Amino acid sequence: MTESFNAESAVIGGLLLFPEECSYAIDTLTKGDFENPLAADAFEVISKAILSGKKMDAAIFGSADVQEDTKKFALASAEAFISTSNYDGYVDTVKSGSGRRRITEKLGRVLVSGYGYDDILSSLGRVVESENLHRSEDDSSYLMDYLTSFDTPVNKKDRILTGFSQLDRSFHGLRKGSLCYIGAYPSTGKTSFAANIALKNYTDQKRVQFFSLEMSKEQILDRIFASWKQIDYGAIDLRRVSEQELLDVANGVNELMVNKRLSLHDSVYSIEAIAGKISKFKPDLAIVDFLQNVRTTQRFSNKKEQIDYISSELKRLARINNCCIICLSQLVKPDMKAKNKKPTMSDLKESGNLSADGDYIMLLYRPWVIDKANFPPEETHVLLDKNKFYGACGTIDMNFDGKHQKFTEVETRYED
Repeated sequence: MTESFNAESAVIGGLLLFPEECSYAIDTLTKGDFENPLAADAFEVISKAILSGKKMDAAIFGSADVQEDTKKFALASAEAFISTSNYDGYVDTVKSGSGRRRITEKLGRVLVSGYGYDDILSSLGRVVESENLHRSEDDSSYLMDYLTSFDTPVNKKDRILTGFSQLDRSFHGLRKGSLCYIGAYPSTGKTSFAANIALKNYTDQKRVQFFSLEMSKEQILDRIFASWKQIDYGAIDLRRVSEQELLDVANGVNELMVNKRLSLHDSVYSIEAIAGKISKFKPDLAIVDFLQNVRTTQRFSNKKEQIDYISSELKRLARINNCCIICLSQLVKPDMKAKNKKPTMSDLKESGNLSADGDYIMLLYRPWVIDKANFPPEETHVLLDKNKFYGACGTIDMNFDGKHQKFTEVETRYED
């Protein structure tokens, strides 16, 4: 018992002192693996905080609303914790101790059952079979899961579709658990492009969450309704729509209020708050507009480090919530002297780890934004710069219908 209790204390101490380095314990252990009830309660509080995207350390735990005995135990564990060098061993000790207690309990029930010899042998066999299954679930069940996944072909409708046929063929649909970046110069229409994708998934009966850190919810709805109901965006902006258009808007608003599949936020600015909202709403698709406006409660010496941290958190949130996160990003200003002003992945502003974290990277490019004298405003190109899962990249040509804030594909042209 002493060894088990010491290991449990070390697991809690490591999580409070080195949460980032030791957080993998949360993926390996459960509350039920702890023999010490104080350790079990502390682990539950810590794991819930970390999985919901909240910061957790000894100082925060010390001020948390938990029972005093649990708090004293956890803080004493943190004070006694020395090094992470054997943290794997502590986690393994807790896990194996849990297995021993589980087997002992099962064997005890068999031996006091009053069964005959044959029945006892049969019961022992079931105990062994159950434990082998439990161990395989811990160690290698993912291999069988992978094999059985081939029993049912992937239905692309179960993935996140953009509504643009060439994009969806290129990506095979965006996978849940993935992070997608869409970069664009200012005034390109990236918010409208994202709103088009949001509307497509809403009409596909998926749950969609839209975090606008630049525009109000009203401005996002203006763009959605212009595209959805084919109403002149200028008329919506001035609130000068026809009676039929007003009826269409009213019906759309009623639908949104009834089914509650679309959730808009315009006053959520920190990655920690975004994490909490995603965890609660459980979307299929979450859109963040845009990255450079996202804040954090963490302190960093420069903007690049902050953006890198936020990017890694977005990737983590997509994975643990099994949703696709599309994050919009600004691009650095183009060199006006350069002949080719098409953006590349390296133009993502404060890019740092963005190109590594993003499973998909699209760059929305309208030449008219850069050179209004020589290009029409509707000409648009979507540059597929990264496609982690399928690999196909290239350029897809589109038109931008400013009247209805809607992008449409204009031809089939795709390059590997």
